Amino acid sequence: MSNSAKFQNELSLQIKARFPAIYIVTWEEQRLVATIREMASNSSLFPKARDVWEWTVVDGAVKINGLLPDCCRKSCGANCQAAKESRLPPGENERIMKKTLSSPRKNFRKMIRNTDKRHADGVPAAADGTVLIGELDADGYGIMLFSPDLFNEYIRINKWRARKYITFFNNNREKFFQIIKDGIPAPFYLLPKFQYNIFVKVNAANDEIPGGYRKMFQYNRFYMEIGKNNKLCIASFAFMENSVELIEQNITEKSESVPTGPEEIMEQYNYAFRVELESGKYYFNLIGLEKINKGERESKNYGYLFEFIKDGNAINDNFNKCDNDQYIFDIMQYKL
Repeated sequence: MSNSAKFQNELSLQIKARFPAIYIVTWEEQRLVATIREMASNSSLFPKARDVWEWTVVDGAVKINGLLPDCCRKSCGANCQAAKESRLPPGENERIMKKTLSSPRKNFRKMIRNTDKRHADGVPAAADGTVLIGELDADGYGIMLFSPDLFNEYIRINKWRARKYITFFNNNREKFFQIIKDGIPAPFYLLPKFQYNIFVKVNAANDEIPGGYRKMFQYNRFYMEIGKNNKLCIASFAFMENSVELIEQNITEKSESVPTGPEEIMEQYNYAFRVELESGKYYFNLIGLEKINKGERESKNYGYLFEFIKDGNAINDNFNKCDNDQYIFDIMQYKL
């Protein structure tokens, strides 16, 4: 793979991980902009074409998708219809600038707060393609992976009715076993209610793990199928229990701010993340991680890395591989 292809693959993963701000240092600005415009229409990187906007002090925010001629930004000016359609509505740039400049520090912090959360432990996206998705609270003592559209379709076809999925599966164990046998979710349970850093790697031919961590265990070749919506949900059991209405609408992200500690400092807790993956069948490996240099809060010293490899011939064996009687997914148990 060329250096350009590696760069595009890594950048696309970070965009799919929904980082609100990605800072790139370069002395070749025109080349970088051209690369990003090329990426936006590359179906192998993004199943659906993306819009690309460029902001300058003179023109404000301007759409610069591949179909927009370069002349629109250089010579045509406001008289070019394509240029008009590519710009924000009149007054919108001024409103954004006024709001931003009125309290730049506050607005900048607001813009990057999710990035700060995802990099709270000083772990950046690695050069090997590993992306830190965020810190997931394993409320409910488990984590479940599933494609929301396939999950909802399975529930509908089987005419299951549930207000709380974990309660439903506890009361109908045979249905829980069947949905796993049919390859819809991959559950990992009996986990401490910690806040785990979740890392994802897709089609990367290496065995690297995130910097600052040591590998505690690894289990290979779990099965996952992604539906036409190109969404993977990584969720806590509490999300599965308490957010049925969100799941039914294919909403696969949830977080809230909670007073934490004796001083009741507001802290964000995430219960579900969305990861964009191209539809199809995958194998994935699960790797348990422990920080090398631990922090004071034990609940924040661990993480999980999910390595996805697309394989159209992947075979589902999750019923056996996710069996907690045979395998232990609690990282703490490997410290004894």
